[in-house]
Formats: sequence, structure tokens, C-alpha cells
Amino acid sequence: MIFIDAEKEELSNPKENGEKFAGILRKNGVPVKYHVIKGISHYGIYREGFDEATTLELAWFDEYLKGTTEKAVGASADSTDAPTGADTQAPRPIAERAAMPNPTNGFAALDSDGDGRLSPKEFGALQTSAAYFREHPEAVQPVFKRLDADADGSLTVEEYRNIGRPRSGNTGRGVAKPLPPEMKAAAASAEPAAASVSAIADADIAFFEKNIRPVLIKNCYECHSADAQDVKGGLVLDARAALLRGGDSGPAVVPGKPDESLLITSLRHTNPDLKMPPDKHGGKLSDAVIGSFVQWVKRGAAMPEGDAADVARRLEPRMDHWAFKPVTAPVVPEVKTTSWPKSDVDRFILTELEANGLEPVGDAEPAALFRRVHLDLTGMPPTAEKVQAFLSDPSATRIDTVIDELLDSPRYGEHWGRHWLDVARYAESSGKETDFAYPQAWRYRDYVIQAFNQDMPFDQFIREQIAGDLYEARDDRMRADLLIATGFLAIGPKSHIEKNPLQFELDVVDEQIDTVSVAFLGLTVACARCHDHKYDPISQRDYCALAGIFRSTDTRYGTVEMVQNNNPGDREALPSTAGQADALKVLTARDRTALEAAISRKSERLAEMSKKREYATLEFEG
Repeated sequence: MIFIDAEKEELSNPKENGEKFAGILRKNGVPVKYHVIKGISHYGIYREGFDEATTLELAWFDEYLKGTTEKAVGASADSTDAPTGADTQAPRPIAERAAMPNPTNGFAALDSDGDGRLSPKEFGALQTSAAYFREHPEAVQPVFKRLDADADGSLTVEEYRNIGRPRSGNTGRGVAKPLPPEMKAAAASAEPAAASVSAIADADIAFFEKNIRPVLIKNCYECHSADAQDVKGGLVLDARAALLRGGDSGPAVVPGKPDESLLITSLRHTNPDLKMPPDKHGGKLSDAVIGSFVQWVKRGAAMPEGDAADVARRLEPRMDHWAFKPVTAPVVPEVKTTSWPKSDVDRFILTELEANGLEPVGDAEPAALFRRVHLDLTGMPPTAEKVQAFLSDPSATRIDTVIDELLDSPRYGEHWGRHWLDVARYAESSGKETDFAYPQAWRYRDYVIQAFNQDMPFDQFIREQIAGDLYEARDDRMRADLLIATGFLAIGPKSHIEKNPLQFELDVVDEQIDTVSVAFLGLTVACARCHDHKYDPISQRDYCALAGIFRSTDTRYGTVEMVQNNNPGDREALPSTAGQADALKVLTARDRTALEAAISRKSERLAEMSKKREYATLEFEG
């Protein structure tokens, strides 16, 4: 089925193009119907037309599967398949399209001695005739064993027919679509790797886990694993089937034959065009490590059941980074110039300076120091009068007094609060496609300023912003402050135009996870929304755990319902006795009358100026 986007800006003449593409498929014997769906856009399935498209798609699959599956399973090689819908050109016969042959014919072709039963040897001929078994020779024996229902060591034609049937427990609409011969084995054998591994001694698995897996994790999986962002050379090393299949250069491992295995050749660096790891990623491994790989291949290249390394095992090496280790008390270094350091931090700095033959610069002049202190703590330069007053007595005691005065100033919280508001992505509107105002965002801004001015402990600052509404409050004023603190989670960019409520909810959660992790952990956990983190020890499971917490949260951002705001938000009422400032002061009757009169005069004046094209004026300032 082809769904054609009917939006003019994305695809003109949808019916004409739909017929064109459908014709191409029909010429190749593919039964096809197409429909023009109104409203599907470049935003994907979360736009108009999704329900209609889904209904048509399910109806088509039901019709096709129910109407053709039974026929195809029992069809002979010269059967034909009529196209669905109007068609001016007959499709090619199924035999020309590599459709699934009659299982009875396949059985007869394998039964070389004509005794009506397939021995393991006769069934093994699939290893050369079927592409799947050529790539997965280890699957032949497990598949034969599964088909041999009576366990007599041979297959009857009835048992062999089960090779094309899905395994019990499969679910779905209708019956499974017929598969080509080489893929029947894949559908029939869901556990070839597990079955082949079961015959391998536990000691071989232990050898792999101890000597091979850690090396692969450290040196190979970044480029050669199922989770690699860009698999190099088509080679995947975290699944045995993929290892045996190999990549662009051929099978990576020939079990029992290390000298014929490309993996061993690449590790030995004997081929200048095949060196792994490459020099830019650490170069050749030690002889001892390479020897372990040789021994592993000789023992059959055993790997445990499962396609990929356990997530925790793969992430474990990343924990070696200093940022993920517990804080320790380092040994304070000795310095040559003992008179300069005022603290242990100074000693660490001076150690590096001395190691590089450098000396600390001299102390700043009193005027420069006075100016720097003001700019650092309040963002404002001192007045000339204050500078002169300080210079009259520029002592260390005096500068300490100045610093205390600046820390007590409201300007301190305003200046340093701005730095945190940047981290908290503070804005008073939602941004994105439709920029809706957050009418109460200013309360969170004032909370941050107040927290800095009150010298709030940072751990308390964190807790209140993430979960302030869950804390006990001694009075209504404190309750209001705790609720306002959670504005940290409520503000932030949002696509209010999004028409799918679930998509909007998950995007809000993703933005909250991103902000919390960047602000408090210094790393981007949001990368794990779609996959385990590529560099940091953060798994998709970790992301989903956080998402579960934030999805249970009622995010109240207070936007009103209006055009293009498909996702308005509620507001949280603050206790009336909390003493919080009003957003707008209530006007008295006298003040309202005066304001309305002023607005009327300005409006009349503005209309008069517009008629005379008098636009450049300072009259309306203030």
C-alpha cells in the first residue's frame, strides 16, 4: 500500500504520482492498492490523516493475508497471483518472483535416496542450497531437531512442511506472510544460536567472558557492535551469528581455524590493509591478548546465549572516568614558595605553576581590586565616590568589609541568580513554533534571586526545585515558596501546537530529563531516549526509569487555551495567606478611571499621527 501525502507543498499531483509508482510495482508482480490520504505532513504520523491511514493499512493487510496466504503455501511453482485493484498489465508468474515453492517439492529435492524420509545428512544439503543456512551453518542441526517431532532421527514430509510455519506463541493479524525459501529457516528457528551454544562446554564460555569480552568492550564495540552509531565495515562482534557471517571482507572467524580467521589476521597486524585496532585507536594489542583470541578461536569461538553484551557490562568501563568516582581527599602538594598560598587550593595551583617554571602574578592595585570585587559580586562598577573613599584606606580589613556589604546587597542575588537562570533555561514563554507566555514564570525568577541572597545551601536548592511540592512546610509562606521552586520543571520550551497528547507529554518529559541532568549532573542523559549513551555510562533503561518518574508528575505551566495551543496547562493556586506579591496590583476605581482616560487620549493621538504619517516621535516613551 502506498500512502501519498496530499499537501501541495510536499507532493504535487498525488493521484498521478500514486498511479505511476503503483504501476512500477505491478510490472514487477507486486499486488498493490494505493490511496491518497488528506493531511499527512512532514511531521509524520502524529498529524492529520493518521487514523484514516491506519484503518486502510490494517484493512489491506487483513485482505491480502487472508486472501493469499493459504493459496501461496500450497501453490506450485507455476502459479500466478492476480493484482489487487485495476491493472492494465498482468503481473509476472510467481516463479519469476522467487515466491515460496511447494514444501513437498522441496522435500523431494532433498530426499536423495527416495525413501520418503530426510536424514540429517540430506537435510544438511540446505547449507549449500539455502542462503540463510549458508550464513548460519550452526542453525542446521537445531532446526532439524525442532522439526523432528517424533525424535526418530529423520523427517517425514509432514514434519518437513513445518519449516515454513511460525513458531507457537507468535501473534499478529491473520497468518504469517509466506517467506522465500532461504528465510523459512530463519522464521522456523528462532533460537539457532542458543541451541548451538548449548553444546559448548561451560569452560569455553568462561574463557570468553574472562579473556575476550572485556577486550571487545574496551577496544571494539564502539565501532563493531549492534549499538554502534556507525558500524564500520559492516562487522558486528557482539553476536556469534554476526561474527561468523562477518562484514564487508568476509567471515570474521572460522571456528577452530585461527589462521583462516580475518579477526586474528587483523589483530596480528600482518596485513597492512587490515589492522585492528587501528593506530588511531590504540594500535596493536599485546601478544598475550592476541594469544587469548587465537586460543578462543581454536576452542570454537564460544559466546554465551544472547546477541549483545549485557548493558551493565558494556557500560562498566566508562565508570573509570574520574567524574563517576567517589570524591576523595587528595594529598595536598608541597610548594617551594610557602608564603604565597592562602589555602590548599592555592597550593595545587602553585604546584603546577612551579612545575612549568612560572610564578604567580603580583597582587592587584587597590583601585583595580575594588572594581573587580564590585563587578564579580554585583555585575555593577562602583561609583567614583566609593572608589575614592576606599582608596583613602585600602586595607585588607576594609576590602573584607566591602565584600560583606556587597554580599548583603540585593544586587548580588540578581547578578548571580542570572547565571543559574541560564542553566535552568529560564524564559517567560514557551518558544518553539507557537510562543505562548508563562504568566507566572517571574515568580520562579524571584525565587532564585531570593535563594542566592539568603545563601541557601545548594543541596536544599536542588531538592526544592525538583521536588519542593513533596516537602513539609511549616506555614503557607513556605508552602508557596516550595511550589514556586518547582517552576524549574514547569518552564522550558514546549511544542504547544502538537496534536498528539502522548507525543507532547513525552517531549515535555524528555526536556525535563535533559534539563535536570545537564543542570545537576553535568551530562546529557537525553541522548539515551533512543539508545544507550554512546560515551557516558547511561543506558536507555536509566532514561526510561527517569521518564517514569517525570510522567507521574503533573506539570503545571499555566498557558491558556487558545488558537494553536493544543496543550494548555493548569496553574497551581498559591495559599492566599502566603504573602506572595500579586502579578498586577488591583486598581482602585479612581486609578482605573485615570488609566482608561490616558489610554483613550493616547489612542486618539496615535490615530491622528497615523493619518499624518508622523511615526518618529518620543511622545509615547514611558
